[in-house]
This record gives sequence, structure tokens and C-alpha cells, in this order.
Amino acid sequence: MSNGLFVLRFDGMVNTKTSEYHSAAFHVFPNPANEQINITLHNHMPVSTTLEIFSIAGHKIKEKVLNSVGNETIRLDISDLPAGMYFFHIGGMHSGINKFVKY
Repeated sequence: MSNGLFVLRFDGMVNTKTSEYHSAAFHVFPNPANEQINITLHNHMPVSTTLEIFSIAGHKIKEKVLNSVGNETIRLDISDLPAGMYFFHIGGMHSGINKFVKY
């Protein structure tokens, strides 16, 4: 990360298939989405973390503090975003960068 921007480099083929994304820490659905995405956090203790959404160009679009009390689903309104691909980063115990598609 440099100057607040993520630099993403893709080598080889890029998978353009969209589907629900699962990880050990969270589950994101539906994908693609139009009005909202749901993020289910899989943790067994209270945790505070930050969700950041970035455009494909690496500009931060949204940021939200998540105060999870355990296994729960957070609804995030994306209706104000233009159609396209976005990356999101969840920090803390749920650290990772993933993508979703807004149609």
C-alpha cells in the first residue's frame, strides 16, 4: 500500500466468475449484488474491526467500523455505488482482501 492506494498486480489468467465468497473468517453474499451485500462474520468472541471498500482503481470508497458480538451478519448498503467490480478489506481477526461485483 502506497499513499493510501492498493497496488494490485495480476499475473496470468484472471477468474471472472462471480459467486458467493467463503473464507474461514467470513462469508459474503450475494455476489454479484445490486442493493446490498451481506457479510457473515465467523468469530466466537466480540471483536471490533474495519471494513473498507475500494474501487478497481484503488480509491477508498467507503469505510465502516464493525462491532461484532460473535457470529453475525452485517448488511452493507451498496445502492449508491456505480456498477463495477470492487475490492473490500476487512482488518483485524478477519484480515483479507476480496472482491464483489455491483450490477
